[in-house]
Amino acid sequence: MLKIWAGCTLPGWWRLLARNRFGVAPRHIPEALLYTLTAAYHSLLSGAQDFLVGPKIEAVRIDPPPLFIIGHWRTGTTLMHILLGLDKQFTFPTTGECLNPSHLHLRGYVERWIMRRSIPALRPMDHQAMSGDSPQEDEFALCLLGAPSPYQKLAFPNRPLPDPQSWEVEDLPPRLLDEWKESFMYFLKQVLFLRRGRLALKSPPHTCRVNVLSKLFPGARFITMVRSPYAVIPSTINLWKTLYQSQALQPPDFAGLEDFVLGTFNLFFERLEQTRSLVPGRQFCEVRFEDLVADPIERMRGVYEHLDLGDFDRARPALENYLTTHPNYLGRSWELSPAMRRRITERCRRYLERHGYARLHSFLPC
Repeated sequence: MLKIWAGCTLPGWWRLLARNRFGVAPRHIPEALLYTLTAAYHSLLSGAQDFLVGPKIEAVRIDPPPLFIIGHWRTGTTLMHILLGLDKQFTFPTTGECLNPSHLHLRGYVERWIMRRSIPALRPMDHQAMSGDSPQEDEFALCLLGAPSPYQKLAFPNRPLPDPQSWEVEDLPPRLLDEWKESFMYFLKQVLFLRRGRLALKSPPHTCRVNVLSKLFPGARFITMVRSPYAVIPSTINLWKTLYQSQALQPPDFAGLEDFVLGTFNLFFERLEQTRSLVPGRQFCEVRFEDLVADPIERMRGVYEHLDLGDFDRARPALENYLTTHPNYLGRSWELSPAMRRRITERCRRYLERHGYARLHSFLPC
């Protein structure tokens, strides 16, 4: 199965390799040569798209402003993205588009055929259904286009992140910040060039970027997902292990993974606490995962009303149908060792207190 790096452009592929000192393990060198060829192919088609319809794409207006679903991995951001995507007023980047982001207008039959056979029917980290048309994180597109992204670590998990500022992005050098904005805006305009609607975007790293995003898109809405860290932390460790095993260009050793997950969890929390006041109250909504799964219809109604997203009753039939036909959206459960439970309690104390999980003694499914 092809890795996501088969969707890189030449600038994206070169940056990924150069910033990680070309640390491709010997057994992955044939793969790397293949991805060099695919990167050249994508860059060629990207140039052709710019020649044919580039000015039309640039002229696309991102209006109304996007709705951003933020929150740490495994807090329910994907579920919220799926539920909102059922509403025809919204559009979203698909998995196929995020994994082949450079020339959406010129994606041909062969590429779609390869994509259908490269994307597993079930997500490897939680065995939830997935396809090329499923809603997906735009962070993958940014990474493959060559923008600074923490997802570079998926290729080289044993190395330090080359651009640690890529979490927040506002602290990047001005040139790199401009590249990030340019890549982000062009990808979103490509999506809207293909189909109109209000963009519903989901990407956990955007949790650290509220400052930048609220300036880029005045009037944007934000939904932040919160969930018990006793469920989130072990599930996220499993997520990164699964992604490292499937996407790395070097054998992953998983050294320091628990500290990495706990550190990013607190980074997301602290950064959001610092920036959430930049967004007017009626444009910012906090959703507790446990409340969403307990009563999804009423909780989604509350989201629509708080953020003024229109008539919820128009979206309700599709929502009810999805919930009826997908009863296993909770996923698997996790057992925690006493030592890990203590680590989470100590490291995530402020989050536990802020969101009312300090007295939680049971572990919810992930």
